[in-house]
Amino acid sequence: MEEFIKNNIDVFYWITIIMLVVATIIIILFSIIQITNNKKSSAKTLFTGGGLLVVLMLSYFVLSSDITYVAGIDISKMDEPTMFETANKLNIVDECEDIPSLCCDGDKVLSREEVIDEIKGTSKMVGMGIWSFYILSIIAVGSIVITEIPKKFRA
Repeated sequence: MEEFIKNNIDVFYWITIIMLVVATIIIILFSIIQITNNKKSSAKTLFTGGGLLVVLMLSYFVLSSDITYVAGIDISKMDEPTMFETANKLNIVDECEDIPSLCCDGDKVLSREEVIDEIKGTSKMVGMGIWSFYILSIIAVGSIVITEIPKKFRA
């Protein structure tokens, strides 16, 4: 069985991808059908989706930063040889295969600017995810508290 799985791992991967794409298309299709059939709930759905979009945009454009620190060192202030020497000393980069997203794109070694852009983009996306989590958690906890406090005083 183990040999069968090893020989067919690519097939299983693509079957999984196809199933995810089909499931996503079905979910989106039925959501659109439900929105068009039920006008009352469609306003709530669009309002909720718009609110989520506002939170994500606020998190990305306003709150997240694009820092360029790797292992506590600001690589945007280094020249190119120093940057790769430091990466080698920290055992971050030994060969292109080790960390392709940091210094290499396939067989091509990325320039200093390309590495910095990669780190900034990743940092900004991670920051957006963290800030979105904070904001949505505060909204969720706040809505629970706001709905439960009046119930305690009525009872």
